Amino acid sequence: MAALLLSILYFYKKKPDPQSIYKIKKEKLVQEQELNDERLRFYTNITYEPHTSLTLIIGPLEDLQHEA
Repeated sequence: MAALLLSILYFYKKKPDPQSIYKIKKEKLVQEQELNDERLRFYTNITYEPHTSLTLIIGPLEDLQHEA
């Protein structure tokens, strides 16, 4: 009988409470959002950099073309 009671108490203690589950899910959601924001910044910078470089090259070329 004591073993049954101890095993019930053991499994009851091992069961996570709803607050800790909520906290873990919230932290995971925050981490995923931060990762998503970093990816967005990275891709924005990657697509912006070639555009800036091409603009710096094309501008003087267009000036030379208009002068000729």
